[in-house]
Amino acid sequence: MVREIAMVACGGACGAMARYAVAALSNRWLTAGLPWGTFIVNTIGCFAIGVLAEYHRIKPLGIHWTLGVGIGFLGALTTFSTFAHETARLWEKGHSFHAVGNVAFNLVAGLIAVTLGIQFVRMLNP
Repeated sequence: MVREIAMVACGGACGAMARYAVAALSNRWLTAGLPWGTFIVNTIGCFAIGVLAEYHRIKPLGIHWTLGVGIGFLGALTTFSTFAHETARLWEKGHSFHAVGNVAFNLVAGLIAVTLGIQFVRMLNP
């Protein structure tokens, strides 16, 4: 168990640093107004988890790939990749209602949660 946690932690540290680097570089090089860094890491993360998951399905990878890269690195880079993969799997299995519901539920819940968090801090610091 300790080894597995260490793999996730190492991958997560690298993913978090990559996320920061992409955000910093995109803020410097791209036009302001849109959160380009988030868009870039989410898109790269979705592509990468698709590649990793499909390759693993065809030819099972070692646990270090699943834990270190899939959960650790991509998890820290973006949780959007996991969300997108899970939604794609629902759709692929013929559960289109659940796939669309998953998108709607996550989007609405996320927006509400962010709004509530903002309002909570504003309430504490008028």
